[in-house]
Amino acid sequence: MNKLLKLKFGSHLYGTNTPSSDQDYKGIFKAELKDIILGKDSKTIYENEISKGENGRNTSEAVDCEWIELRKFISDCLSGQTYALDMVFAPENMWIESSPEWRHIVDNKDKLLSKDVKPYIGYCRQQANKYGLKGSRLGELIRLLEWLNTLPKQDQLINHIESFSQSEFLWREQKELNNQGRVIEQDFLVVLEKRFPINATVKKMIESLDSIFAKYGSRAIEAERNNGVDWKAVSHAFRCMYQLEELADTGHIIFPLKEAQKLKDIKLGKIDWNILNDELYSLMERTIKKIEDSNLPDKPDRKYWDNWIIKHY
Repeated sequence: MNKLLKLKFGSHLYGTNTPSSDQDYKGIFKAELKDIILGKDSKTIYENEISKGENGRNTSEAVDCEWIELRKFISDCLSGQTYALDMVFAPENMWIESSPEWRHIVDNKDKLLSKDVKPYIGYCRQQANKYGLKGSRLGELIRLLEWLNTLPKQDQLINHIESFSQSEFLWREQKELNNQGRVIEQDFLVVLEKRFPINATVKKMIESLDSIFAKYGSRAIEAERNNGVDWKAVSHAFRCMYQLEELADTGHIIFPLKEAQKLKDIKLGKIDWNILNDELYSLMERTIKKIEDSNLPDKPDRKYWDNWIIKHY
């Protein structure tokens, strides 16, 4: 593999690492021209030295490196992908291996920047909502499974449903169905947007719901235990907005982040979620407005980078 860059990434770059943080690396490589022509080139290669704890999460002994092919990396920079801009602004003390090609990219990073940072905003919103919502959804699923396991397994659900309290994720719904030209009304229990016939047996319902439960990862389960909040995801959302605000204000992102201590406190659940929830969405609105009013160009210089890629390969 023709390596152009390898650098420290993740919490060690941001300054938010804790004793339990694993070590992440990212790199850039250049595919061989013959592999590109023959369609055998890979856009991303993963190297893992995994050490997992009892909860299924990587421990501090785990080492991950994601290698991104040069063309994909430039494309992701131009589209405002979070990880790519983080790499461009990573200080030299984070570089483990580098090359003239990487130096050229860094020296011309102003041609990669623009106000078009939808992926950054999208990533923030995703991190803000994903596991918090997922945690509370999981809590409702657990509540339903616990109730079902108290019932006779061969009974139909319809005989007991009146004794179960509904919620925003679990409710009873009647729906008209066309059965061979005849419209019939059927009862369903809607669980996390999935419909289950209310005349199904308790045993069948438990089997179906167990398969849904299995799709939730260990992080979602931890979120449910923490009242639906995944503090690590929330800290990522704040981090993205702080970085984007700094980019709007100064045209740069400096690592480690000056808000690193606050991000650590968020990550460790030391700040009340009700305070953070309001603060995060205010921060998002403020940052989006700052980006719109900033001196960043409306669009990146795609023509420059297209020509550079062609010349380089």
